[in-house]
Amino acid sequence: MLLEGGCECGRVRYCLEGPPICVNCCHCRQCQKLGGSAFALNAMIESERVLILEGLDPATIEVEGEARCPSCHTLLWAFHPMFGKGIGFVRVGTLDEGERLAPDVHFFLRSKHP
Repeated sequence: MLLEGGCECGRVRYCLEGPPICVNCCHCRQCQKLGGSAFALNAMIESERVLILEGLDPATIEVEGEARCPSCHTLLWAFHPMFGKGIGFVRVGTLDEGERLAPDVHFFLRSKHP
């Protein structure tokens, strides 16, 4: 499985080399606020399997812990403190064919919208 994705403005492009470990639907308040939606859909994948094709400096991600487009600031993926830099949480909505990845698990159901 090779999935490509990118930011809103098109400056940044990346691909996933292979399937994610897990796809989670996070209903926590932070994900709701960050995404302006009821939940965030994240694909957990080993960081070395996320390849930057264009428009993003890997050193910036290493320092900030997030991959964002420098122009439109779309959040593409981030690292979670519990997993370190070895696992990335890719925002499924930034994939060209994100509908190919269904959630395996739901987190923070107490703050889930009805």
